[in-house]
Amino acid sequence: MFLMVLAIVIAGKLISTLYIFDHELELTNSNQNPIMYVKNYFDLDIIGREDAYSWTKPCSFRPNSPQPVVLFALGRSGSSITWDTMSALTGQRNIAYEITGGNPWSSIEFFDQLQNDTVYQQFSNWTIQRLCHVQRKGMRKDMDGVRIAGFQWKPFASTWNHPYAIKGLEAIAAANDPIVKVVYLRRNPLDVKASNLRHTNAKLNSIASGQSDIPPHCKAGDIKCQDSHSQFSSNIVFPTGSDLLKLLKQNEKQVRAIHKRFEMLNIPFVEVSYEKLYGTGNYTDKDRESAEEWMKLFQHLGVGPQKGLTMEKVQEAFSLAPTNKKSRNETIDNFEAVAQTLTGTKYEHYLVE
Repeated sequence: MFLMVLAIVIAGKLISTLYIFDHELELTNSNQNPIMYVKNYFDLDIIGREDAYSWTKPCSFRPNSPQPVVLFALGRSGSSITWDTMSALTGQRNIAYEITGGNPWSSIEFFDQLQNDTVYQQFSNWTIQRLCHVQRKGMRKDMDGVRIAGFQWKPFASTWNHPYAIKGLEAIAAANDPIVKVVYLRRNPLDVKASNLRHTNAKLNSIASGQSDIPPHCKAGDIKCQDSHSQFSSNIVFPTGSDLLKLLKQNEKQVRAIHKRFEMLNIPFVEVSYEKLYGTGNYTDKDRESAEEWMKLFQHLGVGPQKGLTMEKVQEAFSLAPTNKKSRNETIDNFEAVAQTLTGTKYEHYLVE
């Protein structure tokens, strides 16, 4: 019963987060000022309704301005540090907010409001409107040097086929002055699941103990924050058997749906791997392949270091530290059962990637 109550409390907290109305493009300037996170949805009264509708005001892109970018990635896939590093290596470090919702519930709420609000529903091109306002923020004098500006979009299965999700993608596809650059970041689903379980365990512990929540990320050099995360980096129990296979099947289905939609709408995109970007995968020459993955990303964006980039240079730009340094077999308490489930299936490669 106690766990059920905790789960309800957590669900309530999750639903309340990450619903963004404005387009403030904020700088973080240095490794000492890491990524800032979006405001709580229930801060609406503080933000004010005028700001809530600010992105609907007339807006036009300007030449020689930050490149508009949309980063597609599911939660716990490294999207925050990836955008942070992208922006730092292309010019000035800035933030891309998760405007479409940070979880399936807030995502549904976001798209339903676009569809039902009498003002919002007029903007089938909401993606372009928002990108334009973000770009214009990036042209302020105090933001000199910003080369990319945009937002994050978590492509949940629950909203990927929503009419206003499709309209937003169609607007991206139709944009040609400027062309919107799309980045699709993927991570091994076993690691995504493990990360989600770690953070759920940490949240449960915080609620049970009455302590403040552990932040989802740690800035570089914050040993105390990393130590707080490390206590939840093991003893994680994974689903096995048909439950695990179902989870991976659903993940694969959503990946195909994302590819299909991009291709059907002729949206050029670059797909990058978390494992390659951060050298966590099982590769022969991790530093070389990681640097190549970053350069592939920048070549698609058309800005940033597209040749001769080294991982040493990339790592110098990191403002966040890893919250888990353990391998899968150290993190997952029942790893042998997980391996037994996947061995001999088409998902076996996830054990070593």
